[in-house]
Amino acid sequence: SKRVYPDDFTQLMADIEAYLDRQTLTYENCHRLQHKQGHYVWILNRGTAIWDEHGNPTRFIGTYQDITAQKQAEVALQESEHHWRNLIQEARIGLILSRLDGTTVEVNPAFTRMVGYEVAEFLDLNLSFLDITPEPYRTLELEKLHQLQVLGSQYTPDRSSSFKEVYEDSALRFGPYEKELIHKHGHLVPVKVSGLVIERTGKLFIWGSVENI
Repeated sequence: SKRVYPDDFTQLMADIEAYLDRQTLTYENCHRLQHKQGHYVWILNRGTAIWDEHGNPTRFIGTYQDITAQKQAEVALQESEHHWRNLIQEARIGLILSRLDGTTVEVNPAFTRMVGYEVAEFLDLNLSFLDITPEPYRTLELEKLHQLQVLGSQYTPDRSSSFKEVYEDSALRFGPYEKELIHKHGHLVPVKVSGLVIERTGKLFIWGSVENI
């Protein structure tokens, strides 16, 4: 117990006691354990108790798995996501991240202000770029979206080559082109649009930038 990282000890004991008290069906806990050389490593601890005829634990058989690399990757991903979101939120140009089916993943305040919405409002209404696109631009947007979907159908994340090595840069980018968007109050907003297809966590997304002109 002296080798367990102090901040993790209470939860470790709580998980063990909960299992031995039959409050949980399985025992599993992640905690940091001090290495022989002094540094801490992340451990995934799983165990099973052997019970006697009275229902009392007589033995406890467990395994320890070093998951330090996994935890470090999770931390790096969280930091990357935090940096990513800061860039989006602070950008002065309108930005929208969409899936290849057109559904919105993220937008920034600069974009939603342009069309009269708050960020939370835009997302809560499940609005997409297509939803605020009037005809005849909508037909053109649907054609472009179809082209990107065909591109995405050819993609598998386990390729040995990197994403940008597989596809030509011209296939990944679109624009700049001018169009109009429908404001929340009904009038049209002239904009200039450009963007590209990007890969995040093994999936493809459409990253668009929108300028009010």
